[in-house]
Amino acid sequence: MMAKVIVNSNRPSFHKAFDFAWIMFRKQLGLFTAILLMFFALWVILEVIVVVGQRFGFFLWVVAHLSFFVILAGLEMGLIRMCLAAHDGKQIHYSDLFVRNMVSMLFTLLKEI
Repeated sequence: MMAKVIVNSNRPSFHKAFDFAWIMFRKQLGLFTAILLMFFALWVILEVIVVVGQRFGFFLWVVAHLSFFVILAGLEMGLIRMCLAAHDGKQIHYSDLFVRNMVSMLFTLLKEI
């Protein structure tokens, strides 16, 4: 059973939003922990690439960081979509994080340029 947040006015309520987020976090603790660990692992991979590739100079540093920003932004958009789906009462899965991410990553890449 999913928790519903009903807003009676046109103004958003931070208290109700936080309550809903806390309920969802407790119900899906493993899922959200796995997502945050994946974000951390992505950052560690970036740092390993930067340290190992120091001899290739500034170009590799720029490419690695831009790639990191594009991939992370796409995954964050996937996380937002998952949270919105959970708010609508739909079942969420780890694989939902990667759905339609190519469009999100392309959008972010074009935004960076």
